[in-house]
Amino acid sequence: MRSVQIYIEDTILSDNYNELELFDDENINVSLSVQNVKDISKVFTEFSQGFTVPASPNNNAIFRHFYENSVELDLTQIDTRIRRPAYIEIDRTFFRFGKIELEKVNIKENKVESYSITFYGTIINLSDTFGEDKLSDLGYSSIEFIYDGTEVYNRITDSVTDYDVRYPLISSDRLWSYGDATSTDITTTSGAINYTELFPAVKVPKIFDLIELKYGINFTGLFLSDPRFNDLFLYYKATKLNEIKTAKDNPVITVGVNDFFKVNNTGTTYFIYDDINYTIKSVGGSYYNNAFFSQFERPGFPNSGYKQTREVILHVLSVSSSSVNYYFDIYVNGSLTRTITGTGVNSYQIAGNYEFGNIKVFAYADSSITIDTQYESVLTTPTLLGGFYDSVFSNNASLSLSANSNLVGNAPNIKIADFVSGILKMFNLTITAETIDTFLIEPLEWWYTKGGVIDITNYVDTDSIDIARVPLYKSIEFNFQESKSILNVNHKGKHSNEYGSVKKTFEFTGTDYKIDLPFENLLQTALEDQALQVGYCLDENQNSYVPKPILLYQRPLNTTGTRNIKFDDGNTIQTIGFYVPLSQDVLYNGLEYTLNFNNEQSSLLNIIIGNTHYYTWYKSYIDNLYNYKNRLVTVKAVFPISILTNLKLNDRLIIRDKRYTINTINTNLTTGEVELELLHDLREIANDTPFTISSSAGSIAVPVLLLNGATQTQVSTTTPGVSFSSTTFTSDGYVTVTYPANPIAEFEIITEAGDNVITSDNFNLIDEESNYTIIPVQFTHTLQNGNEEVNYTYILQEPWWN
Repeated sequence: MRSVQIYIEDTILSDNYNELELFDDENINVSLSVQNVKDISKVFTEFSQGFTVPASPNNNAIFRHFYENSVELDLTQIDTRIRRPAYIEIDRTFFRFGKIELEKVNIKENKVESYSITFYGTIINLSDTFGEDKLSDLGYSSIEFIYDGTEVYNRITDSVTDYDVRYPLISSDRLWSYGDATSTDITTTSGAINYTELFPAVKVPKIFDLIELKYGINFTGLFLSDPRFNDLFLYYKATKLNEIKTAKDNPVITVGVNDFFKVNNTGTTYFIYDDINYTIKSVGGSYYNNAFFSQFERPGFPNSGYKQTREVILHVLSVSSSSVNYYFDIYVNGSLTRTITGTGVNSYQIAGNYEFGNIKVFAYADSSITIDTQYESVLTTPTLLGGFYDSVFSNNASLSLSANSNLVGNAPNIKIADFVSGILKMFNLTITAETIDTFLIEPLEWWYTKGGVIDITNYVDTDSIDIARVPLYKSIEFNFQESKSILNVNHKGKHSNEYGSVKKTFEFTGTDYKIDLPFENLLQTALEDQALQVGYCLDENQNSYVPKPILLYQRPLNTTGTRNIKFDDGNTIQTIGFYVPLSQDVLYNGLEYTLNFNNEQSSLLNIIIGNTHYYTWYKSYIDNLYNYKNRLVTVKAVFPISILTNLKLNDRLIIRDKRYTINTINTNLTTGEVELELLHDLREIANDTPFTISSSAGSIAVPVLLLNGATQTQVSTTTPGVSFSSTTFTSDGYVTVTYPANPIAEFEIITEAGDNVITSDNFNLIDEESNYTIIPVQFTHTLQNGNEEVNYTYILQEPWWN
């Protein structure tokens, strides 16, 4: 029997943990899983376990005597209503991080007996952390910029600067034409693209950075620096047309409760209005009791015959432009109460009679403008006191309002939790907790590659093994959201599917399985023989619409073809001869990859790209799942503490002569008994799909993934002429592999007459001696116990043309 320890944080962010006292006979069971064959779209660990703990003096103190509601709590230190950080140990050896939620107190015969609590895995708590927040709730100040035509132009044409915000050539205003001399011809001055037609796109890695900053968490993992993630952008379009507004500046007015109710008269007579009792407390320096002034009108006592009025007036003394609309958002006690719209020189009532509280006013405008302001606090006393009219003016304040990129206003209407989940599904990523607030994100096959190989044969109950068929689906669909774009609608009409979506069918009698992504996949079009790619957020009637979130890849700089396009920056007509495309496709290690799950024609490159998201991120897992040799094997075992606390869900388990991956583990922490659901692992022990390169000399970046428990990894090869940027790694990283030209030539088969022998599909037949050169890259991992494990990845180099 093992002892289990559960620790819970004492006060908020204290990092001071107290140990709970447990019942001696309490069984603590935990179920763990990452990608379950029964729900392949869920690629994260999650578990929860409910149990009871005794109402001992120690536990009563930890839970602050929850059974007694008269106990006063400092909610800045502890709030028993929310989950608290916790972790589990087995025989004083760390097992898992998580959070504990207090469910209820159990009382029997008027005696507090126990507490019912639930231990939640860290990933579940991550979803709770995001709550209902949306992308518009993130703070964008670090990447906002002054919005003008020059900035937009630079973010279209500058490929050197690593911009977090760019502007794709996607129209929400009109269909652009190219070279037809019509009013919409963007190669002409009259048809030039106006910078206000375009909406921004934000780098997805930067959005992840902003999520980390807002919630105090960390995302780690080598994939986060992979170009197939790092070059990904999210289109920011939340309105039909671009509504330009300046940034909300710091408050124009900040009037506290006391400021609002204190007004000087002559320096000798003054009035202080009490915000609690609604009575004048001081007149002429002499204090009077509440009863004397109870006859004055106040909330709940109208028409008393006496009335004191108060207001705050904002005076706009001058403006740099009388034609620009400006706006004042008025907040009372943190809540927006109304918005005032104005132009030119004017005065506006900000607060009236009984608007008590802290008042803040924020200013913004339709475009850049300078406004000089002053506010006045006014008090008019009851006639009983002479009907004094008194006011105090603030100092003049000059506001320079500049239009910014308005990323908050343009943020797609999607919850942060749904956005992160969508990215995980898109790339078949796992997310696992390394600490209470650090989360490792990796592609599923990379994650499996890092798993160690553990022989558990001696711990398995071989008398009780169940072998079942894998519960396979008869079809698996990867679906983008339906798009209203005129180009997408036309594609669906021709091909009966959303652009980029795919349905894989199998000859099984199972159920259909759908992975519905929260993203719209905008089909773009190429003008001037693929020189210029543009997109349209316009429906079939050429009306603008608000799309679902759209992902786009940044590509290398591209020229615009024989005709340059014209761009109106608001001051002059610029000429654009090159631009940075944002599309479905990305160049990585000399190969094209696409966001599409289906084999679709690239509108920019005019080729079908085989490295689809299905092929790149899902195919290996699905192939292993559907391999006819695969079985779902259920075994029981008793693990020693060393395995129980160190086992990772990506470790590969050996039972006799077969290797397995873990589907689920159910563990009784107190007895060490485990029930495992396993799948046969029919993969090669190597990295993911081999890299294919051309026959020319060059270099590519290859991920180095350290095995679980490895302290370092050595990189080597047996191929002459191949070199590495580094040969020793102590953490995951990329190694640049430099290789020579392939010496093997490609020979076509020809007849005696010298003609090429071709297939019925007009492909030339190649001599069997025309082989690829295989460059093995060996990774030698040194484990903590001194043992070494070896795995490989392979680079396939095409033969050169003879």
